[in-house]
Amino acid sequence: MAQSALSTTGGSHPAAAHFGSVRAVDEQTVEEFVRRLSNDEDGLSLKQMMEDLERMIIVKVLSKVNGHQRRAAKILGLKPTTLFEKAKRHRIRIEFKSILQ
Repeated sequence: MAQSALSTTGGSHPAAAHFGSVRAVDEQTVEEFVRRLSNDEDGLSLKQMMEDLERMIIVKVLSKVNGHQRRAAKILGLKPTTLFEKAKRHRIRIEFKSILQ
């Protein structure tokens, strides 16, 4: 069995230290990314895949907090202004939902 290049339970890699024991991306997801990168027909680059992943995560978190940017920024470990700029760059329209609905 092959050894993983990055331990998600600690170690000296900055991402491992940041996520601690939380597994941010499972092996199957990584395998799928590698498969898609290896397929020349897709025309995908690592940069594009990372941007797509960042966009999906931001959208999902904003949805979970009903569009509350400060809460989403806190969950994502970002300053609210950074989240706003990322949302703008990714063309994410933030819709606020009333708590009375």
